[in-house]
Amino acid sequence: MARVTVRLCGNDRRTGAETQLGPAFEEACAIGELDRVLNKHLVEWRGLSSRLNLDDLEVAVDVFSDDGSRPAFHLSRETLALMAELGADFDFDPYTYAADDGDDCERD
Repeated sequence: MARVTVRLCGNDRRTGAETQLGPAFEEACAIGELDRVLNKHLVEWRGLSSRLNLDDLEVAVDVFSDDGSRPAFHLSRETLALMAELGADFDFDPYTYAADDGDDCERD
């Protein structure tokens, strides 16, 4: 299982300061479930978007995995449309670590 963190950030129109909308959402899920997790939070944020006073919105996704899974995913048309509706960019940062890569060779 991977640990996924999803955040919505932007720049405050009055101050220009980078702001994160509410808490980051963190879930344990298979990397293939990223679309479902992201879609769920985008729907919640869509309801808040009319009250946002933010420019340069960005949906930031961090994936942490130590099970050797490949950080590949698919985003549905619906999820991409929700991001477009918010006017948000997408930032993806995968952090994958192999617990044991099986390589017992010594290196100089």
